[in-house]
Amino acid sequence: MSDLADLEAFRGAWVTQRDILTGRRYIDALEASGEYSRALEVCDEMWGLGFPSGRVDAAWIVKDRGDVERAITLMTEALPLQDEDDLPLLHGIIGHWRWHYLNDPRAETQLLAGMLAYGTARADLGHLMIATGRPAEGRRVLQEGADDDTVECMLPLANLLSHDGDRDGAEAMYRRAIALGDAHSAWNLASDLLKEGRDSEAEELQWLAASMGDEVAIAYLSSQHPDL
Repeated sequence: MSDLADLEAFRGAWVTQRDILTGRRYIDALEASGEYSRALEVCDEMWGLGFPSGRVDAAWIVKDRGDVERAITLMTEALPLQDEDDLPLLHGIIGHWRWHYLNDPRAETQLLAGMLAYGTARADLGHLMIATGRPAEGRRVLQEGADDDTVECMLPLANLLSHDGDRDGAEAMYRRAIALGDAHSAWNLASDLLKEGRDSEAEELQWLAASMGDEVAIAYLSSQHPDL
């Protein structure tokens, strides 16, 4: 079946069965086909039917298209209709968008509300505290996150340890993050090991970082090995 036929099948299903699953499948298919305006129209239809996912899905679509402020507005509109169990995650996402893209320190309240549900929000909270003159609090947030195996907190904490000259502590933290799948930690640890003259270990980590998807590692190794 062609992509066009698939899309028509999703459209037909949505016409006859207006539930959350059918609507979200249609939205995903429209977005994958590049029909963003129609996808947003279906999101509005979902919202009109009382499904908060209509606003949540729309928020992700416009955020990925670069309109972060509108995405925040849409996600915020969905909050009153969400189940209590889902609220921390959405607060964490909104806080992340506000801090990461807009550098808005008012994101702190939402990061606090969402940090246990969204690891990125926990790491952002640490960054925000450090950036707003509370380095001890920020480091504590990152350390507690790392202690809870929140991988998003491990890289920034390892970077701080490395910057402070605690190479052993940094290496241990980078390796914990690597074991949990963080490619950036492999690249950063490779950089530290090069400074220590541990070239063969560093090279292994560069290749590991590339194999795990780190774009900096991929670009570097491609420039060093154009024949590959």
